[in-house]
Amino acid sequence: MRTPTWQNYLFAVEALITLPLYTTLTIFIISWRKRNSVFRSAYYTITLAQALPDFLIIVTYSIIYTARFLHIGNEFIFKHQDFFFANYMMSQATVLLIMKALAVTGIAFQRYLSLCCHTSWLHQKINRCPPWIFYLFIWGAPVLICAPIWLNDNAKFTDSDDLNFITPEDVAKADLLAGYLFTNYALTVSNFAFINPWTLLILNTDVRRNLLGSLKINSFDNSSRPAIKSTRVETISTRAAST
Repeated sequence: MRTPTWQNYLFAVEALITLPLYTTLTIFIISWRKRNSVFRSAYYTITLAQALPDFLIIVTYSIIYTARFLHIGNEFIFKHQDFFFANYMMSQATVLLIMKALAVTGIAFQRYLSLCCHTSWLHQKINRCPPWIFYLFIWGAPVLICAPIWLNDNAKFTDSDDLNFITPEDVAKADLLAGYLFTNYALTVSNFAFINPWTLLILNTDVRRNLLGSLKINSFDNSSRPAIKSTRVETISTRAAST
């Protein structure tokens, strides 16, 4: 059994702390978009778009680390490696980082237009774009860029214990980013994946105000229901006694 590094432990701690917050924020933003036009803007559409690579990073590396270090599910992954498992595990580092890069660049560009060129035709055009265009660009472009790696079906695991890769030379060269970052990849990926919800919560007033308001409403509803029920029971009892 392989010994986890400090980077792996850091990834696990950040996942346990950040994943519930990230999931809550994502669900709330989706629900706020239905009744608040602010959250239907291009900024929040791109923010939701980068949530997909973040969650895929968390799920992918949680699975691979669990299989490598705890030997849970490693036999299943090794047995079914021909069903795209090996190719995905090998190339997902590049795909997901390109998704993150496009999303962060899109948010920075949209913020620049909103603050410095808010009357320009380009800013108005971006604000009127339907959400699916942003999703298609941020999610689709990295898949097309890395399609040659994914379509190359030569990636294999060496064994079921370590789940290391045997890759042809051309594929290994094509995925240089993953190889360069491999030694500290858990730390790098965790920072890229988990920074989004914390920046939203700390720096975004709209998100913080709506989140606190939603939590207060939910707590008020939960605390007031027993009182309402007891009031109804007392009212019914009083009416029965008077009659």
